[in-house]
Amino acid sequence: MMDVMSPREVKEMGSTDVLGIGTASAVAVALRFAPAAFKTIGGWLFGPSPEEAGTDPILTGGEETLALASMTAVPRVVEADIDQRERTVVLSLVVAPNTPTEAAHTLGERFVRLVKTIASAEPPPGDEIGPGSFDYVVHISAPTQIAIARGGKPMADHTLSW
Repeated sequence: MMDVMSPREVKEMGSTDVLGIGTASAVAVALRFAPAAFKTIGGWLFGPSPEEAGTDPILTGGEETLALASMTAVPRVVEADIDQRERTVVLSLVVAPNTPTEAAHTLGERFVRLVKTIASAEPPPGDEIGPGSFDYVVHISAPTQIAIARGGKPMADHTLSW
């Protein structure tokens, strides 16, 4: 005996196939754009990836002038400089020759905090310097070019290491 489908069953079967094809098409399109969507949402939640972060200047010309003027106004600081290469910011201080190492460390941390506070691309420091979008290298030397202290802070670290 042969099974015969009623017109209603034929209609239901056809609509089920169309629904399945439509769903499969929508999923295929969604999967095509999923990596970009996940990357965008991840950027919103977690900030830019290390490859994308920090390629713009950390400070504008006016902000850099303000930071340098603020640091050279500090007692013991003779000269200050800021240099940036991609995501690495090099902060250099020339201090009085009789500056103790601990005082040099304090001046270096103060310089990093100042730059992070002025820079709009960096989160402001709290009790700790905190993580950010840039790596910092700090050079502190005497006018005779004798190194007093050198330190650094990778972007994920919370403190400056000497």
